[in-house]
Amino acid sequence: MINGKRLDINVGVLKILVIVLIIYIAINLLFKYLIKSNKIKASKVSRIFYTDDEKFIINWEKNRKKGKLLYLLYSFMTNSLVFLVTYLFCFVVLGSDFNLSVLSGYLIGNLIGLPISWNRNEERYYMLLNNK
Repeated sequence: MINGKRLDINVGVLKILVIVLIIYIAINLLFKYLIKSNKIKASKVSRIFYTDDEKFIINWEKNRKKGKLLYLLYSFMTNSLVFLVTYLFCFVVLGSDFNLSVLSGYLIGNLIGLPISWNRNEERYYMLLNNK
C-alpha cells in the first residue's frame, strides 16, 4: 500500500514537471518570435526566456575574457546548486533514497554538455559578429 501511494506521488510530480517544461518551452518560443518580429521590446521578464543578440554579444565577450575553464567551473557550480536543490526536494518531499545512477548521469551530462555549450555559444558569437 505504501509503495503504491509512493508511486502515485512520483507519477504526479513527474506529470507536473513535464507540464512546467512544456510551458517554459512554449513561452520561450513565443518571446523569441515576438522579439524577432518587433512586436514587443525585450524587457527584463522576456530576457529570462530569450536573450537578444546584442545582449548576448556583450555577455559572451565578458565570458570569453574570463576563459573557458572559469566558464565551465561557474556553470558546473550553478548546475550543481540546481541539482542539490532538486535532490533535497525529492529526498524531503518524496522520501526517495540516494540514487547513484542519477548522480552519475548528472556528472557525465555536465562533463559532456558544458564544453558543447561553450562551443555553441562561440559559434553563435562569431555568427552574430559576421552578420553585423
